[in-house]
Amino acid sequence: MVLFTEAETLLLLDLYLRLRLWPRNVASNGVLLRAPARSELTRAINRASAGRDGRSWTEAQVFVKFKNLRIDYGLVRWLQEQPGFKRNGEGMTEDWWVAIKSQRPKAHVFKGRLPWPFYSRMAMILLDAPYEPVTDPLMTQRLSELLEEDAETTAMAAALSAAPALAGPGPSGTSSDDDAAGPEVGSEPPAPLALVSPPPPPPVVAVDALYSPPAAGKRSSHTLIQAAPVPQPQQPPAKRSRASSSSNSSGGSPGGAAAERPDALSRSVEQCSAAAAGMARGFQELVGVFQAQALKCQQLEAAAGGAGDVAVRDQRQVLLSIARSLEQSTQATADMAKGYHDLVQHYIEEAAARRS
Repeated sequence: MVLFTEAETLLLLDLYLRLRLWPRNVASNGVLLRAPARSELTRAINRASAGRDGRSWTEAQVFVKFKNLRIDYGLVRWLQEQPGFKRNGEGMTEDWWVAIKSQRPKAHVFKGRLPWPFYSRMAMILLDAPYEPVTDPLMTQRLSELLEEDAETTAMAAALSAAPALAGPGPSGTSSDDDAAGPEVGSEPPAPLALVSPPPPPPVVAVDALYSPPAAGKRSSHTLIQAAPVPQPQQPPAKRSRASSSSNSSGGSPGGAAAERPDALSRSVEQCSAAAAGMARGFQELVGVFQAQALKCQQLEAAAGGAGDVAVRDQRQVLLSIARSLEQSTQATADMAKGYHDLVQHYIEEAAARRS
């Protein structure tokens, strides 16, 4: 089995924390990753180590590594609870280690291995410590590249990392040296939620601004102006019926239908532009609701004195639901924006064909 170096293990844990920002990647216990995320974690760590002695890890090897890290973390936590323990490992006598070996033999392996470099990351993964996002921009960029995130996913990850308490309380239970489920998660209250700054709404582009007018004496050449993505709503039934009645009034002739087509396209583009503004306002309102609920969660945590209160746990579930809605809204906006772009492109091509 190919062994992980210390640097590779640290990177593995950073990738794990990055993937766990997304609620869809996390199992119900709030700690373990779901199968698709585990596969992506394995691919990412292999990308980072590509070309180094042909080493390549399997998903099973990554799983075993994480399991062993959880066991080691439980042992280090137990050591910290013993009188005379020092995190840097200095000043602990031979007699102290002999006593440790008699109480818990497997913990004796950490003699000479302290400080344990993975402790802070494992504490965040197992929800014993508040999440602290990576602040180094180069490291953040590297994690994003290894996970092959697009710009939209990277931006959403930054927003989710600003609200670390969304991960929720960790599972309870007592660990043993051979317990694959890992150590007991402490009851320390997490750090207060950070409020997410709402993103600016996408600009609404007028129909006349979507193409440039043709030069005199030349064939029309329209250039689409780059704008922020805006969604494509369905045309309301009332509008369709009005267009249908107008078409019927022309006697159903091909010429009448052809005359109505440009007007119908123009109305669709204008309606989509107006709907985009409405969707932007809706997204802003959803972010506002998230901020209000995050503030409420802070107040409940302060009043309850910890995260074990029932009201606090319920409020965390509310925040988690809103975060999922924001995530889904982002994806839906991207899909609808593509449809709107296609509609505008078709409108421009129709206009160019009429002028030629």
